[in-house]
Amino acid sequence: MIFDLVKPVDDFKNFNWYTRRARGDDAVSGGHQAMWEPLFLLDYDTGKLEPWLGLSLAPKDANNPIEWTLTLRRGIEWSDSTPAAKQPFDADDVIFTVKMVLDNLSLNASEAATLRSQVESVAKPTPADPNNLKVVFKLHKANPRFAIENFGAGLFGSFLIMPQHIWKDAVGVDANGKPRDPADFKFANPIGTGPYKLKHASKNKMTWVRDPNWWGIKKPPGFGSDAFKKKLPDPQQLEWQVFDSETKSKTGLIANNIDAAREFTPANFADAKANNAKIIGWDTASPLAWNDPCGRQLDINTKYVVDGKPTPWSDPKFRKALSLLIDRNTLANKVYGDAAVPSRTMFPEYGAMKPFIDAVVAANFGLPPKADIAAGQKVLTDAGYIKDNSDGLFKKDTKAIAASILVNADNPQDVAAGNELTKQLKDAGVDAKAVSMRNDDYAGQAIPEGSYEIVYGWLSCGSVTEPYASMARYATPAAPLGKRSPGFDNTGRWDGPKYDAYAAVVTDELGKRPVGHGGVPDLVKKAYKILDEEMPFIPLVQTPRIMPFNTTFWTGWPAKGGQGVPLHHWAATQRLIHGLKKVP
Repeated sequence: MIFDLVKPVDDFKNFNWYTRRARGDDAVSGGHQAMWEPLFLLDYDTGKLEPWLGLSLAPKDANNPIEWTLTLRRGIEWSDSTPAAKQPFDADDVIFTVKMVLDNLSLNASEAATLRSQVESVAKPTPADPNNLKVVFKLHKANPRFAIENFGAGLFGSFLIMPQHIWKDAVGVDANGKPRDPADFKFANPIGTGPYKLKHASKNKMTWVRDPNWWGIKKPPGFGSDAFKKKLPDPQQLEWQVFDSETKSKTGLIANNIDAAREFTPANFADAKANNAKIIGWDTASPLAWNDPCGRQLDINTKYVVDGKPTPWSDPKFRKALSLLIDRNTLANKVYGDAAVPSRTMFPEYGAMKPFIDAVVAANFGLPPKADIAAGQKVLTDAGYIKDNSDGLFKKDTKAIAASILVNADNPQDVAAGNELTKQLKDAGVDAKAVSMRNDDYAGQAIPEGSYEIVYGWLSCGSVTEPYASMARYATPAAPLGKRSPGFDNTGRWDGPKYDAYAAVVTDELGKRPVGHGGVPDLVKKAYKILDEEMPFIPLVQTPRIMPFNTTFWTGWPAKGGQGVPLHHWAATQRLIHGLKKVP
């Protein structure tokens, strides 16, 4: 089984999950897809957490979820366990890993930072659990989303547990009495609990071999009430291999040298399928793509200044006019072919999100797929702008209303979207331009520091099963221009007259409601009314991800209407691997 690896693994002997410098390597080359396993896996259609290494993670008091108890599955062993030297996966491993992250700020990966911001302490319960399978988390403050935010493998990955019997050498002091820094621990010979073990590591290929002693094929007494027992996955070996370019990956698919490629454009997918009928996407019909959780939108920098003055887009009525001038259908079709659909709200179009999307649309806060040029232009003329027939632009005091849209130069589709938006807005009378910037500067400086007027990007990303994660991003207090916005939240520095009301609804009401609470859709409507009036950002299109799979040798790939996520660089690959069947 061969997966397309997007880039060489420069530090291919570094499997330290909790440092950012290692994450570009081990994170997408099989580590968290095949070797490590999450405590739970998220179902995007139901919003439920599927027990995996963990059986349950529940608050002591649902009305005040500040203390949570994790119960692990009995019988799990690390992959270096032998009959003579058992290495059980238990509460000691969880407590060790959590304490290590709490005590070491040098462990700077996002999962570490998130957990550190929420957890005050971790310990075994009182009285003690005789099976050593229970862990108690005490949080800094009540959080009904603690489980799903940290241990659900909801987006790319989740907080993973490391083996204490190996990582104990990463903490404490060395033989000379010098404190050890776990960020320096490379975990060069990694082990996990998953059904595959590392066989060979190199810059261009990572190879994992099936573990015949994987815990999941056993079922001791007390294993768990949900009948987890599984057979070993069919593939005996998994390879993540670098291909020189997307074209070569396409060639690999056609020649049956690769089983799962990374993201394709609609045109490349069509070319590949025309040469190999065994290639499939997420759906057999249109759209071919799975919707990424991070829909594309325009974020408006409400504090941006040009020539010492705020831009018109600092005014909500002009932001609403901008939205009216954009045709989402045309944007989706021209940039993404038939793979994308217009966004109706800020949320991804998943089954678990349907109640909230439906509530927003029913309240008339949803966004239309078609532009309303006349309505948008009326806002401009009512504000004193006059259309100049010589160039078609709306001007006041001979100066055209302008818009500068920042796009990620490293993403060709984002560049194409910026060009299409520029065309649409210019045709409607706005002097728009797209400014391309390499991702290091785009995401590393311009967005978090607010050095943009308008940005085309993904800044509502977060919610996949409930609305709080995305909505809370805009309830974050505005940072001053030039200072980094935490976690890319509210980078547009929105703090208009209705901001406080929005923040109160989201953080004080919605933020305290548990996932699945019946009153959540009403609170979403209440908060979304303010977003509709203020429009600090403009949702545009769902982000399509076309991940081609080759059914020549393997079937059972994730597909529309079935369970699973097609992104094989995410932790959800665990479910993908278990669903594959060898073609006879």
